[in-house]
Amino acid sequence: MRLKEASKLTPEITAMLDAEEYFYLALHASGSGDHHACMTYIEEVLQREPQHARAIYLLAVQHAELGLTQRAIAGIKAALAIEPDLEIARFQLGLLLMFDKSEPQE
Repeated sequence: MRLKEASKLTPEITAMLDAEEYFYLALHASGSGDHHACMTYIEEVLQREPQHARAIYLLAVQHAELGLTQRAIAGIKAALAIEPDLEIARFQLGLLLMFDKSEPQE
């Protein structure tokens, strides 16, 4: 589904989508630089599956890209608490901690 088509989703259509479909819409929106759409789709994922580690991580990535470093760090830590083997999240957390002066060195 293209992002232009995704913006035309109606409540009747979105009721038929599952968490994984919303997650892929979020990935597509993120890749297109549409933070608002990405975060909206992630919220839908998390309403359906609150422990969806990849969605929590993707939300943290959006926070990092928007300059909300503390939210990004907290989100990545939350994702890793659910799925410790999420290697990309661990790498991203290391980068954020390395450049964030307000966090103690871990």
